[in-house]
Amino acid sequence: MAGNGIAAVGDISNNADTIGIKRNSRIWYHTFIELFGLDTCRSQEIFAAAQQAKQEYGNAGMSVSVVPHAVYSMSQALWEMLHQSYLSPPPQVVSIHHQESGEETGFCLEGKGNLADTFRKNGLLTDKNIPSRDALSRMMRCFRQTPRCLLVHNTFSSKEDLSQYASDPERFYFVLCPRSNLFIQNRLPNLQLFSSPELSRNVCLGTDSLASNTSLSILEEMKIIQQYAPDISLEMLVQWATLNGASALGSSLHGSFEKGKIPGVNLITEIDFDRMQLTDRSAVKALCHQLMPRNMELFNRHYIRNEK
Repeated sequence: MAGNGIAAVGDISNNADTIGIKRNSRIWYHTFIELFGLDTCRSQEIFAAAQQAKQEYGNAGMSVSVVPHAVYSMSQALWEMLHQSYLSPPPQVVSIHHQESGEETGFCLEGKGNLADTFRKNGLLTDKNIPSRDALSRMMRCFRQTPRCLLVHNTFSSKEDLSQYASDPERFYFVLCPRSNLFIQNRLPNLQLFSSPELSRNVCLGTDSLASNTSLSILEEMKIIQQYAPDISLEMLVQWATLNGASALGSSLHGSFEKGKIPGVNLITEIDFDRMQLTDRSAVKALCHQLMPRNMELFNRHYIRNEK
């Protein structure tokens, strides 16, 4: 990721195994400890394990929060525990897998579909623990306590679905992971919806992980979006890849060139400047991973202040 010019990451996890790697990395991390479980009898155990992992990250001085996996994978008891934990004090940023599958509604209401069948096969779902109709309201009840929430994927989100979040633009961010969506669902979100003035300033980009991607490169995600939605400008794509992502994670140090910040500096090569688009040959070169004060002074002197 560092070689691909990535300076800050929101990492979805469920344990503390990666603390050593993250603590010694040049990359800044916020870790989302994920809750997953429909068995009410195990809710206390699952929540306690998440809280223990959170404490380990906190003791290491790292940014961390406990979050739900998805509306269809949490018992009512887990939602209630999570809600209570968000009351005092609430985490500054949370995340959830959001409308990644077209089967989420059927799963929650009736426990039907391929996703439900997979859960049953693995012993995760029975007729007694099908999520109820109010799963979405429980999600919103939790998130109203938090300053920022990352809705990850949005592959099957409609204009109507997104409108409820657009009315609270300071809270909700939309994370698009197009290469992962093509790999898992062979489908992309309605990208044009996210380029609207109401939503575009809260859109950011992710890779999901190497479990559903062949590389961890934000530039490659930008190329996919441009390929399928060429009307989205390069300027907007760059903002989605930089400033918006830093804002979503609550990092005041990354995402833009401003006094007091320490962003990385990346060079994107082989741009078609006539059309202002990326090309198949476009690549990213990390010129400076993080601008420390002395480097920032030199950068300002030789680049930003040189109008040519």
